[in-house]
Amino acid sequence: MTKLQKLRAAMQQKNISAVLASSEVNQRYLTGFAFTDGYVLVTPTAGYLVTDFRYREAAEATVSPADFTVLTPEIGTRAAIQGLLADHGITTLSVEGATLSVDDFRYLESLLKGVTLVPNASELIDDLRLY
Repeated sequence: MTKLQKLRAAMQQKNISAVLASSEVNQRYLTGFAFTDGYVLVTPTAGYLVTDFRYREAAEATVSPADFTVLTPEIGTRAAIQGLLADHGITTLSVEGATLSVDDFRYLESLLKGVTLVPNASELIDDLRLY
């Protein structure tokens, strides 16, 4: 079972609609790619590595296209996340409460109208990293 499959199984078990990884450690764990600007979004049916143009070529050469779509949106990473959540009908998003700043949490809350943020992704991914 891949890391992504394990995460999706844990998401299903805990009734989590989507996970947004913002910490470099967890992003690298999930995708195998180290980057410092962006997010990894995992839904029950799709995975996205959302970053800026500087990382596109290296990300596409590193991540499995079967698992993750690499996006380098001109509209910005947060706005892209907003669009992806809407496209997938996500209303509850698990975020990394252990590493996301209060300012970033509040910004995401204000940006993602109609999406409930749950700060439990850190524990979810950390539990997977133990094994």
